[in-house]
Amino acid sequence: MIKKISILSLCLLFMFACEEQNEDTTQQTNKDGSIVSTISTKHLNDSADVAIFSIQYYKNGQLVKSSNVFDTIPSLGKTTETVENDEGDEKEVKLPKEYVIYVTLK
Repeated sequence: MIKKISILSLCLLFMFACEEQNEDTTQQTNKDGSIVSTISTKHLNDSADVAIFSIQYYKNGQLVKSSNVFDTIPSLGKTTETVENDEGDEKEVKLPKEYVIYVTLK
């Protein structure tokens, strides 16, 4: 009995210890000399999405330049998801598929 409780305790410990955390998330940027970049997508219509690239350049604590680039890209289509409302009723809805964004820094 004690062995089963110990194994269960270890399993619970590992489950909580393995909670996904992103330790690389920056809460505040060093604005003495930095480039801050944001990449996102928005759904335009059924056939197109928009990729948005925002860049801010900082020097000596001041924003010296800011730019935004908008690029129209093909939509990935729709996917079916099961969603639940506040009353617990489930319904299948079609949602736009999302792009996965990969970034390479040099």
